[in-house]
Amino acid sequence: DFVSRGVTLGAAHCGFDVGRYRGDYETTHAELCQEMAWDESAKVMLFVGRLEGSAVVHMGREMTHKNPALALEIARQCVARDDRVHLLMVGSGEKTRRDFEAKVREWGLAETIRFLGIRSDVPRLMCGANLLLFPSLAEGLGMVVVEAQAAGLPVLAADTTPGECVVVPDMVEFFSLDASPDQWAEKAIQLINLERPTPSACGAAVQSSPFSIENSAAQLCALYAGLTSWPPLSER
Repeated sequence: DFVSRGVTLGAAHCGFDVGRYRGDYETTHAELCQEMAWDESAKVMLFVGRLEGSAVVHMGREMTHKNPALALEIARQCVARDDRVHLLMVGSGEKTRRDFEAKVREWGLAETIRFLGIRSDVPRLMCGANLLLFPSLAEGLGMVVVEAQAAGLPVLAADTTPGECVVVPDMVEFFSLDASPDQWAEKAIQLINLERPTPSACGAAVQSSPFSIENSAAQLCALYAGLTSWPPLSER
C-alpha cells in the first residue's frame, strides 16, 4: 500500500486565477449601479448559485441546496430596514427565476431585486458589491466564498459551510439556518454597513493561499511527483 512504500499523499486545493478578482471597488460599484439604474448610494448584496433544486423542509421552511428563497426573503427584510439595500441574484433556473420575479413584483421590489441569470462577469460583480449572501444548506467547500474573499467582498454564510473556505477570517461571518430571515437580515445590515476591506490586501492573502492557481498547480505537481516512483517500472 502507499504507507508501506513510503508514499506521502495529500489534498490538492481547487485553484483559480485570483487576478480576475482584482478591481477598484469605487469604480466598479459606480459602474454596477449605473448598469442597474440604481443610485450610487445603493448597498448591493450578491447571491451566486443555482436557483432550482430539490426541496427539503428545515425549521418549517422549504429550502433547496443553494437556498435562494431564503436569500430573497432576507433581502426583503433588509430593504424594509434600509431602502438603500439592493440584491443581485446570479444563477441558472429559468422556472424558479420566473416564480421569484413574480413574487418580487408582488412585493413592489422589482427595481430593487434583480435576477441576472448566468453571468460571465461574476468577479466584476463581486468587486462592486457590498456583501455576498450565502445561505446554502450544505457545501463540500463553498468555493464562491473563497472567490468573494479574493475580491475583498465580505460574506454572510450559513454555518453549514465548511470553515476550510475561510482565508481572511474577518471577512466571513457564519450564521445559523435555524435563525429566522429577520435575524439574518439584522446581521446582513450590520455587515453591509461596515467599511469594505482593502481589496488588494484580501487578494494578496488569497493569492498566497493554496487556492491560487499557481499554488494549487504546484501542490498538485508535487503530489504527483511523490507518486512517480510507485509502483516501480518493474512491477507495472
